[in-house]
Amino acid sequence: MTVAKPPGGPVRRRWGRIAVGLAAAVLGAWIFAALYLSAGDRHEVVALSQTVDRLDVIERSDLRVVRISS
Repeated sequence: MTVAKPPGGPVRRRWGRIAVGLAAAVLGAWIFAALYLSAGDRHEVVALSQTVDRLDVIERSDLRVVRISS
């Protein structure tokens, strides 16, 4: 049994497409790493712990500290 050769001669590599694909892979990895590392970066802010009506005096018991990602 013989194996037929593909028509058209030797296979030509498309270096431009290979370079674009490689650049896209590197860019995707860089973006993923940046998002992954910044996910743990959190800051403490003041938030309301309960509903406060208009013109009410805000007291310490109405507030709490929460951590949010920046």
